Amino acid sequence: MNIPIERLIVQDTDITDTEGRQFESQSPIFVDNKLVGRGGFKTDIQAFKEFSERRESVISLISFLRSGFSQEPLTLEELFVCSSALYHLPAYMILRASQPCLTDSLPPSVIDTGRTAAGVFLVSAAMMSTSSQEQQRFSPEEIYEFANGKNPDQKNFFVEADNDMQSCPAPEQMVKDVLHSMLYYPELNAINVSSSDWREVLTEKDIPFSLLFGLSYYWFRHSYEKYGVLPVDAFKEKAELMQDIKRFYIKVNIALGFYPITDS
Repeated sequence: MNIPIERLIVQDTDITDTEGRQFESQSPIFVDNKLVGRGGFKTDIQAFKEFSERRESVISLISFLRSGFSQEPLTLEELFVCSSALYHLPAYMILRASQPCLTDSLPPSVIDTGRTAAGVFLVSAAMMSTSSQEQQRFSPEEIYEFANGKNPDQKNFFVEADNDMQSCPAPEQMVKDVLHSMLYYPELNAINVSSSDWREVLTEKDIPFSLLFGLSYYWFRHSYEKYGVLPVDAFKEKAELMQDIKRFYIKVNIALGFYPITDS
């Protein structure tokens, strides 16, 4: 059977970890960002503190999912797929057919990993939109420089102009460490971190399905929200606009372990 479309529209405010934190930070503690190139903009020091406390577990989770790719470093397109899967991992874990997590019981490192991957997802998407280099391989330093303003629009992705000029609190080396963990095949000890809180809710069987889910779910949500299609008889009433939505909807169902009915 298909998972109902309305169930797939998961808001970030619907996702909470075992410590009561939502995917979107609800109680940020702002301070002035003193990092070079980001001076004068406020930053959420609380989010930085939370990530720092779980850094080892977050990196191990990134490495775990990244192990689904055999080559290294990842191409730009593969980085987009990997970061999308990590960004949407909280939604995957609460929507999957087998042993879904409750919306308020996600391991804290899953929330921190999703927040961390969001930036890489946006930057990799921007890099693909400004060139035809999907199959090219970039170093962490090259991606960091692009994000830091060395791009055709001279946009600094570490400063959110649409969000009251907030800036990313992570220092340069920490950002590059995260990029490195996504781009390169992990060493065994990078994954086998005994203190990782995600170990009991994710297995190797989840790797290919979460990778399929991430990008399919992103495009499903993007198309669905763009067209403003209602769930009721959506495929029949707006058939000319529904092909992409239908295709990604089927992929999302497969990734979550449901059996899609393609004719409905």
